[in-house]
Amino acid sequence: MNMFVKIAKSVLVAACCIVFALGLTEIIVANSMVTLGKQVKTINDELDSLRYENEALERKIASASSLSTIEVRARGLGFVERAKTVRLSQESLSARLGSLR
Repeated sequence: MNMFVKIAKSVLVAACCIVFALGLTEIIVANSMVTLGKQVKTINDELDSLRYENEALERKIASASSLSTIEVRARGLGFVERAKTVRLSQESLSARLGSLR
């Protein structure tokens, strides 16, 4: 019986050591997963930010390229940019005509 008790104690000590080691391993793995989760979230946030910035830049490029394409086509068709618009009102015409007489 004495031998049975020694074996039982040895098995119990070994089982306790295994349970402790498994518990410690679970804590380490859980901590690593949390750390990796935070890193993944940071990377995903940065990726979303870059995607948003790329979309904004694509819109700017599309706008600029469409305006330049229209300008090139217009010049090819003979349209030119007006230098300045001058508007004459009835009063300014009357004043000029009066000074010419």
